[in-house]
Amino acid sequence: MTENNKDLRQLYIDGQLEEYERVEYENTLSAHQRKEVDAERNFDVLIVKSIESKQEKCPDKLWDDIKSKLEDKSDTSTSVKIIPVYRRPLAYAACAVILFVGIFALIVPKSTVAEQVEIQVDFPKDTTVFAEQAVIKGNQQDIQKTLNEEGFVIDISDIQECNENHGHFVQIIGFNSVEIEGVKHPCAHLYFTCCGQPVSTYIVDKSKKSQEYKFSSSLPQIKRTDKTISNYRIVTFSPHHVETVSGLFCPVESEK
Repeated sequence: MTENNKDLRQLYIDGQLEEYERVEYENTLSAHQRKEVDAERNFDVLIVKSIESKQEKCPDKLWDDIKSKLEDKSDTSTSVKIIPVYRRPLAYAACAVILFVGIFALIVPKSTVAEQVEIQVDFPKDTTVFAEQAVIKGNQQDIQKTLNEEGFVIDISDIQECNENHGHFVQIIGFNSVEIEGVKHPCAHLYFTCCGQPVSTYIVDKSKKSQEYKFSSSLPQIKRTDKTISNYRIVTFSPHHVETVSGLFCPVESEK
């Protein structure tokens, strides 16, 4: 076979010939040669499909699967050898590639971009309306218990003592889990008043790195503090005063 014929054979197998070139090349082949070429082309197509399907088979099973598919397509009356022996290493190599890609995907951590979550902070003019927004209401012990039950391992220090030391009058109102479009987030919303004015504190669990929280408010001259305690981000807002409420939060005794 001349070099030119070898090139045409490979182009034909790869499906790279134009229609008229394909017809011309087929006319140069004997019936026996045509069966050989078609068998090789069928093999190439099937092995690519087998690799792309990522079949979880050992090399022998993969090879037998390809072989059976080719034999189904072949004319059983012909003496043409459909699958040359030298093709078996190709099947082993294909399986090795599939196995390597699968293991590599498992051991290499996927790089993920944190989801941006925006929380708009606003306060109604009526403090009573603000208080009614809290789903779970109670005293300091009740809210502390709820906070811990929701997985937030952080303490609220003695509010009465804080009032005596800072000259402000802080009261705790209640607790909400932050839910956006029905999805519960690793973020708690605590409701307070300070000297009769509303105060909101958001506690974000920073160990849950799949979300990044952005807090904003359209209210003019709103006061804000943002600090980190242990694995928690503590963000406090109020139109009145924020430092006293923000200072209530502290690590649990075991982490101090």
